[in-house]
Amino acid sequence: MNRRDAALQLAYAPMHPDRRRQLCVDLGGPEGALRSIWSGKVTLPEDALAATRIPAAERREALAVRGIGLRFLGDPDYPPGLSDLANPPSVLFTRGSMPSVPGIAIVGTRRATGYGLRLAESFGRAMAGDGRTVVSGLAKGIDGAAHRGMVGAGGRGIAVLGSGVDRWYPAVNRTLGEQLLKNGSVISEYPPGTRPSPWRFPPRNRIIVGLSAVVLIVEAGMPGGAMITGRMAADEHRELFAVPGDIGRPASVGCNLLIRDGGWPVLGVDDLREAVDRILGPPVTKTQAAEHPRSGIGVPSVSPLIAACDPAGTPIDELAKRCHRSVSEILVAVTELELAGVVRVEAGRVVPQ
Repeated sequence: MNRRDAALQLAYAPMHPDRRRQLCVDLGGPEGALRSIWSGKVTLPEDALAATRIPAAERREALAVRGIGLRFLGDPDYPPGLSDLANPPSVLFTRGSMPSVPGIAIVGTRRATGYGLRLAESFGRAMAGDGRTVVSGLAKGIDGAAHRGMVGAGGRGIAVLGSGVDRWYPAVNRTLGEQLLKNGSVISEYPPGTRPSPWRFPPRNRIIVGLSAVVLIVEAGMPGGAMITGRMAADEHRELFAVPGDIGRPASVGCNLLIRDGGWPVLGVDDLREAVDRILGPPVTKTQAAEHPRSGIGVPSVSPLIAACDPAGTPIDELAKRCHRSVSEILVAVTELELAGVVRVEAGRVVPQ
């Protein structure tokens, strides 16, 4: 039995990643852990025990038929950065093509506000437009919005799932996930067929952190997975950024606390772009960023947009018509103007300040 085969068979035992790691540390790696399970020294439920007994060759063949790849800790194609984690996954199941890393993680609460969703999408679009790899969890709320921005820019991304790579969760993001696969990858440490369970998501967040040089929290409540990701980023010595928000808004509590405790505040797309360029160096190409110096896409300049607004407020779709732009372009511009305090958004209407 070799290390890779043992790690693959052990990955099919449904247990918390922390327990799997501890078994490997205490029992001489995946091979020792597997032998101890088979000998009865480590007790597992019968179905879990049976799952570990299926030969690795059989597992590999079944995965290959389904187009699911494998990355093993210690191998040359294992994503750099993950191996530096305190508890790196011994096996990764992958779909699609793995973009270059380290990437830019853009994450946040599932209970996002409209403001947060617009921000996340604009950040994802700008980073993708700069040629950066956008990393997130494809969850509802901020994660999905960041990936929508990335997909809209035709960029690269990695979605880290808390389920098997053959199970889209949430189901509403299935189409988004399929679009992401055209230029990116969906990965998980959980084997195909694994259903999403609440306990699987916090460990998944460490993989998001490991794949990233920069972690941006857009909105985060208390408690929540986004805060876990933020704390992990600090513990793993990643550059942590957060979007400050209204101290009375539940979705901003976590971000404000992260900034209080040492995270860097991000005040807009330019702010994030400058920080990322400083940390990772200038991107190879900025084709989309060249179209507009702030947002990374062609958007209406400030004066025409403000001039198109009625004093009492104008619906976003009406602004798009008046400015002869798409709704998505208007949303990006409005988000930046909102950050700058030039406008506010109320019930879908843009109101000049």
